[in-house]
Amino acid sequence: MCSFGRRRVLVVGIIVLLSVASTLVALTPAMADPFGGCSVATGEGCHADNSIHTYCYGGGFPATLEDEADYAMDKAIDRDTILSDDFESICNTTIDVKWLAADLGPGVRGDYMCLDPNGLEGQQTCYAGRVRLNPDYINQGSNDAEDRKKSACHEVGHSLGLQHGDSKNDCMINDEIPEPTAQWMTFSNHHIDDHINPYYG
Repeated sequence: MCSFGRRRVLVVGIIVLLSVASTLVALTPAMADPFGGCSVATGEGCHADNSIHTYCYGGGFPATLEDEADYAMDKAIDRDTILSDDFESICNTTIDVKWLAADLGPGVRGDYMCLDPNGLEGQQTCYAGRVRLNPDYINQGSNDAEDRKKSACHEVGHSLGLQHGDSKNDCMINDEIPEPTAQWMTFSNHHIDDHINPYYG
């Protein structure tokens, strides 16, 4: 084969390799989103200590939001994953999710924080945490009932190790849901099958 022919084959080979590489890069963000890490600054990514996720209602948590909290613990966790939820009537220092209400300011529907004293930056496990929902803002915008469930599911997701983002295709997406369908009020198959179930199984 002449040198020109070899150069042409080499160029074609490089183009094919670059095409394959770009395809893999395009697929990577959806398949390899962060799981774990336990950032103190953002309150995200802490893994729970075991597969039984305990929860309680803190003082002042409104009865009007209990349905959403129960939904997140029962549907998003107990029925959709291998995890189980356990309601405690008294909030103790080892509760995985203590539900609270707080004025978090405009634009913030809720937040999660690891309360465990050993929850240092980079630690993987949290032994106690809290979720706060913002009653003053959670019903602003459209699809209020669905947004409340999405927000509850979203914050509970943080207590399991999931992180949020604009590209998520489940309840871990930022801000309001795109439309009032079940997809945005539960965890995606990717988060369940590739993150939650393998880690806690």
